[in-house]
Amino acid sequence: MISSLLLSLPDGLVVDQIRMLYDCVTVCVRAVAPSAVCPLCSQPATRIHSRYRRTVADVPSGGHQLVLSLFVRKFFCQTSHCPRRIFAERFPDLTRPWARMTLRFCAELEEIGFATTGEDGARLATRLGLPTSPATMLRRLKAVSAPVSKKVTKVG
Repeated sequence: MISSLLLSLPDGLVVDQIRMLYDCVTVCVRAVAPSAVCPLCSQPATRIHSRYRRTVADVPSGGHQLVLSLFVRKFFCQTSHCPRRIFAERFPDLTRPWARMTLRFCAELEEIGFATTGEDGARLATRLGLPTSPATMLRRLKAVSAPVSKKVTKVG
């Protein structure tokens, strides 16, 4: 429980194991919620189909690279009219679906990218413990949506 507080994991996730290999810390994390919500029909499901492991990069901790090893459950959608029969549980407060890095990692790369350029940002991020490439840095910057401007009522 203390380790999940130190890692600031979202509610519903617990740490099973922490392994250290050279300069990389791998934290094995799993969800403890009894059900998951289908992404299409938004109905809760409780029947587990299977499990798989998903690896996600996270921000460094104590000077060590941090990798989250998520144990993800797949559920049967029990709604008869839903076209999706099997779905994997999602962690919206931690990562996007199919992403290989956490939202925190993405936010750090975006901050570095806006302050620098792709090549320089990648070098700085790598020195700060956020290994990345210039192409990834530029891709993260392009993914950021522009702020919505308010309606102009007066000019001049």
